[in-house]
Amino acid sequence: MSDLKVPPAPRLGRNFALRLVLAIPLILAGVIKLGAASAFRKSLEAGGLFPAVLAEGIAVALPPFELLCGILLLINYRTRAIALAVTGLMLGFSVFAVISLWRETTFDCGCFGALTWLNWPPPAALARNLILLVFAAVLYRRELKSS
Repeated sequence: MSDLKVPPAPRLGRNFALRLVLAIPLILAGVIKLGAASAFRKSLEAGGLFPAVLAEGIAVALPPFELLCGILLLINYRTRAIALAVTGLMLGFSVFAVISLWRETTFDCGCFGALTWLNWPPPAALARNLILLVFAAVLYRRELKSS
């Protein structure tokens, strides 16, 4: 008989559920925005928060960053740093939703493109962003404790 050893099954790693809950919307939003960068830029300009030059920069930089963060969370690479980055993203998205509420607008940020069932009005988007912010902060804290 041979002494071949079967390698152990891959482990999902610590905090897999938190990483998955954060990664899915990031990957989804990143892919959708990459496919419709012009529409995303126009929706940012329409919101009136950003001048055209800044809206263009955000439309170019944000989608690949969201996609990268989501993928890195899934593969459990540099999770603590990515959790901190996602916390910052969710904080920024929450501020954006608060401003929309303050202005009493139903502005569509274009975050999920043609998937209109995911483009929620500002109160619901704020709640979603705050929940994801808490998840990212918890993930960061857990990763900090384990290192």
